[in-house]
Amino acid sequence: MERMTPGKETGNAMNSSDRLWTRDFTLLCGAHFALSLAFYASMPVLPLFLRDRMGVEGLALGAVIACYTIAAITARPVAGWVLDNFGRRVVYLPTYLIFALLYFLYPLARSALDVAALRLAHGLAWGAVMGAAVTLAVDLMPPSRRGEGIGFFSLFMTLAMGLGPALGDLLSLWVGYDRLFLGAGALILAGFLLLPGVRVPRVRLEGRPFSLSSVLEKSALPVTLSVFFVCMPFGALMNFSVLYAESVLGAFGGIFFAAFALGTGLSRLFSGKIYDRRGPGAVMRAAFVLLLAGLIMLALVKDKRLYYLAGFIQGLGDGMAIPVMQAMINALTPPERRGAANATFMTGFDLGICCGIVCTGFLYKAFGWPAAFTVLAGCIAAAAAVFAAVALPRYRKAIKTAGKR
Repeated sequence: MERMTPGKETGNAMNSSDRLWTRDFTLLCGAHFALSLAFYASMPVLPLFLRDRMGVEGLALGAVIACYTIAAITARPVAGWVLDNFGRRVVYLPTYLIFALLYFLYPLARSALDVAALRLAHGLAWGAVMGAAVTLAVDLMPPSRRGEGIGFFSLFMTLAMGLGPALGDLLSLWVGYDRLFLGAGALILAGFLLLPGVRVPRVRLEGRPFSLSSVLEKSALPVTLSVFFVCMPFGALMNFSVLYAESVLGAFGGIFFAAFALGTGLSRLFSGKIYDRRGPGAVMRAAFVLLLAGLIMLALVKDKRLYYLAGFIQGLGDGMAIPVMQAMINALTPPERRGAANATFMTGFDLGICCGIVCTGFLYKAFGWPAAFTVLAGCIAAAAAVFAAVALPRYRKAIKTAGKR
């Protein structure tokens, strides 16, 4: 096989062995961790950078930050089509490098418009590079260990999510905003140096014209609808848990995030293995029960310790549900449609987060926190209903027809 350098993708579509931790997969995980750590280290610092450097607050601050998510959602379907029609490296290498280089421009920004433009560019790169990373990672996994592989691959982002915000906060105090952004760019460039050692498996390219049917994978839609509902509470908790902790409980939101990350990391160590051996049914039933339990606790309790416990339970549930559902859509999709399938799934993921943020912002102000958490628990119930009634039966039928596990 060729290394990841310009040219045609070569090699086998899948390794014949069941070995997961190959040299290629390990290098890809290292590069993925470097990019994710830099992203999560800079993310919580950006609002402070805008406020302190440019005096941006309130609605304008939210608008600048939202540019990133809007651009990422826009980029995902297009990137998925390019992945399936022109190959993995055509997307992954350039967008990884662009994502790194954009960080070097933040110290040069002089206005909120400059930062908004950078956030739009960064969001486009993020939407493309993450879809390409997951698709390439799945290409490198043996089918018999796909659930375990996706769990471990996403664990590197979980570790970055747990370490990055605290690291970024400390570095912004020690070395300032400019050096933090420069350091983030340098870290991603270091990760980029790992990529020439990754051999890219060959997949049959589709050669389909760009259209709605080519950028959306129909077989992934039922699972994507379920993950949309799962991600509404996820987005709400990621953005409002600190506000809830400080305004209602007098608690420290950072402990909630640490408990959430711990639960997510632990569940991803075993849930993928269970999926590979027994299928998605048992894992998802447990995940939905945990997610409901955590949100009900948040709606009913006023105790700090139970609040932290609820974060751990939510982390367990999300850490089980999201990688297993992503493994399902990759099991249903041939390699030449894997880019579109992952783009479809991740678009549902992002839209769920956005809708969760908007709905929770309205609900807690209009009806209070218990009502907001109750509605979010209803989202999990909706996710479970869609999964049980549509996604799981279609998955089982497709797997049985294909003669797979």
